Amino acid sequence: MKPFAEQELPLAIEKVANGNNYLDFNLRHTITNDLFEKIITHKQSFWSKLFETDFKLTKRERLFIALASTSLVYKEIGELMHVEEETAQQMYNRLSKKLGLRSVKDLALFALQNGLAMQANFLFSNRNNMPY
Repeated sequence: MKPFAEQELPLAIEKVANGNNYLDFNLRHTITNDLFEKIITHKQSFWSKLFETDFKLTKRERLFIALASTSLVYKEIGELMHVEEETAQQMYNRLSKKLGLRSVKDLALFALQNGLAMQANFLFSNRNNMPY
């Protein structure tokens, strides 16, 4: 492996593992910021369209799934979403039926498989900026 690649590879792995995007050092200097923003925007709109069309999930439902895929209990989810604990439980029941899930474990797996668990990590680090 080239010395440059030895330096870049660990950085690339770390960024991707943390849910960030990574561009090779040489590409960063070739691709303009505008083009990079278009790539990122397209990626985000792809996931938004997928959730809105295939699963027909609202933003609040996506937020609930992201929070429920963590170790939070319904009371804590309710507090973060400004709803009662019972409402959070009802959200779980409705989403389970809507998505054909049988358990909280299934909901967490759904979140992981569809990129919502990564959003939960972001939300935890930015609790004051919750997207209600």
